[in-house]
Amino acid sequence: MKTNSIAKFMLAGCMSVAIAGCGDSKPATFPVTGVVTLDGKPVADAQITFVGEPPENSAATVTDAEGKYALATFSAGDGARPGHYKIMVTKYAKGEEVSPYGAPPEDAAPVEQTPEAISAAYSQGYTGPPKAGWKAPKQSNDLPMKYASVATSGLQYTVEEKAGTFDIELKAR
Repeated sequence: MKTNSIAKFMLAGCMSVAIAGCGDSKPATFPVTGVVTLDGKPVADAQITFVGEPPENSAATVTDAEGKYALATFSAGDGARPGHYKIMVTKYAKGEEVSPYGAPPEDAAPVEQTPEAISAAYSQGYTGPPKAGWKAPKQSNDLPMKYASVATSGLQYTVEEKAGTFDIELKAR
């Protein structure tokens, strides 16, 4: 009888460990919010990308009508992984196709992704030939082009293991 009780206790303990191990296996992310302004005025529909090292640690989002944003890595508003990021900000017309590989499907809303899926998407995103007949469109970035690249934007932020706020103040000149 005593052996049976010990076996039940050990089984319950193993089940607890197994269940705990079956939880969310995504790396921890921490909320990062802020407001994007251009010469002091909020910028709606700006695309913000925090480019991490390695690139699959990157996070992105789009500002709302008041220029506010909440960074996303795996799902909307979940934030970013701790680390240092270089930032680029653009604002292209909605639906403007700027990729030689075509626009993403209309139903390609942000979905929960694993780090492996993100890495695979980055590695496959720019492979293969461009679409037949594709010509580079005249891009109409409504923001100064210096902010369209991490190499020239000068924008950087370090995500810590806590919620953070980073207002992005852009200048026309």
